[in-house]
Amino acid sequence: MKLLTMLMVAIFGFTLYVSAQQPERVAIRGFLIMADSTYEKVLLLGATDKRIFYVPNIKAVDVSNKRRGSVASVYITEPKEYTEAMSLFEDRKYSEAHTKFGEVMERYKKFQPIKDNHYTLAGFYQLECLRKQLKAAELVKAVAAYDTQNLIRTDLLKQLEVYKFWEVLNSKDWARLDRLAGEWKSKRVPISQRAQIAYCHATALEALDRKTDALNMYAQAMTADYSKSEEIVRESVHAALRVYQSMPEVKAAMKLWKSPDEDIYSSGYRLLAEANALARLYNKAGMGAGVALPAKYVEFLKFTADDAPGLKK
Repeated sequence: MKLLTMLMVAIFGFTLYVSAQQPERVAIRGFLIMADSTYEKVLLLGATDKRIFYVPNIKAVDVSNKRRGSVASVYITEPKEYTEAMSLFEDRKYSEAHTKFGEVMERYKKFQPIKDNHYTLAGFYQLECLRKQLKAAELVKAVAAYDTQNLIRTDLLKQLEVYKFWEVLNSKDWARLDRLAGEWKSKRVPISQRAQIAYCHATALEALDRKTDALNMYAQAMTADYSKSEEIVRESVHAALRVYQSMPEVKAAMKLWKSPDEDIYSSGYRLLAEANALARLYNKAGMGAGVALPAKYVEFLKFTADDAPGLKK
C-alpha cells in the first residue's frame, strides 16, 4: 500500500512537471467563414500562409486545420490584452500603451498571416503612439520596419500614407514638405489626418520664414480636429506663439504698449492682440490638454486690451 501511494505521488508530480514545461496555448475566439456564408465557431491557434490551426473548444486536445483557400474569411474577436492597450491609448497614456501593444505583438505573433489580425493592428498603434508623442525620428524608423501586408482598414492605410509628412518633417526638407502639402490639398482625408498635414506644413512654412502663412496653417491645425488631436492642437498653439514672439512688429507693439506712442491701428498691435487672445484661449478652453502654457509665452497674457472680448487678463 505504501509503495502504491509513493508511486501515485511520483506519477502526479511528474505530470505536474510535464505540464509546467508545456508552452501556454494562446487561443482567440473566432469564426471561420465559408464561401457559402456558413461559419464555424472555433478557438484559433494561429496560421501560416497555407493553413489555419484551431480547436473546436477549450477542452479539445487534437488540433484541427484547414487550407487557407477553403476558408473565405476569418473573423477574430478582440483579445483582452489588445482591449487594455487601446484603453491606455484612448486615455492618452501613449508611452504605456506603446509598451502594452508590444506585449500584444509578442503574444499574438502567430496570427500575423490572418487579415486584420491583432499582431498587425498592435504594430500600427505602436506607430500611432510614437506619432502622438511627436517622436518623428522614432516614428520614421518604426514605419520602415512595419509589415503592412495584412492591414486592411481603410483609415489606417490612409494614415500610413500620411506618415510621409512626418518622414519629410524629420528630414527637414522644408521645400519638399511645402510641395507635398500642395499635392494633398484637394485630397479627401479624415480630419485627424488633415490636422497632421496642416501641422507639418505649418512647421515647414515657419522654417521657410513665411510667417503669416505659417500662422494661418497653424490655425488650421488647431481647429481641424480640436476634440481628438490634442497633441496637434497643443503644439500648434505653442508654435504659433513662437512665431508671434519672433515678429519685429509684435516686439515693437509690446514695447510701446500703453505708451503715448502706441498705435492701435498698426499691424504689430493687431498681431499682438491675436497672440494675447490665443494665449488666453489656451488657458480658458484647455487647449493644452493638461499641459500649462509654457512660461516663455505667459508674457502675452499681459497684453489684454481694455476692449478685448471675453475674459480680461
